[in-house]
Amino acid sequence: MGDKFVVVAYDIPDDRRRTRLHDKLIGFGTPVQYSVFECLLEERQLARMKKAVRAVIHPRTDHVRYYYLCAEC
Repeated sequence: MGDKFVVVAYDIPDDRRRTRLHDKLIGFGTPVQYSVFECLLEERQLARMKKAVRAVIHPRTDHVRYYYLCAEC
């Protein structure tokens, strides 16, 4: 299966958790703004990244969105 191009955007009110998430995402993609990353990932890497995100965030207060873009985009 091919790589997926994913844009990850997040809104986390806690400075410490936001920084921790940013540091985790550096290993998976390129920051284009402080709370937005572009990632080109294989399916396995994508699953690993989502697991890393879940380990950092608090779902009741933090928001993380994954936008999947097609190759032509």
